[in-house]
Amino acid sequence: MTKKYKISLMDGVRVDFPYGWLLVRKSVTEEGITIRIEAKNEENMNKIKSLILEVLTEIPEELLL
Repeated sequence: MTKKYKISLMDGVRVDFPYGWLLVRKSVTEEGITIRIEAKNEENMNKIKSLILEVLTEIPEELLL
């Protein structure tokens, strides 16, 4: 996995940024994944949202199954 982001594998895959975080994990209620974002403000949230596809391609599929 990339060393570009600080990543934690506890309770899904969490990616930490200096201005917030992104959590990707398997949904417990349906087939699919859930994505949660927390940021210091809307501008930072939009920065994280713009990185979602890049980050998701870095996560090994077996971590999301």
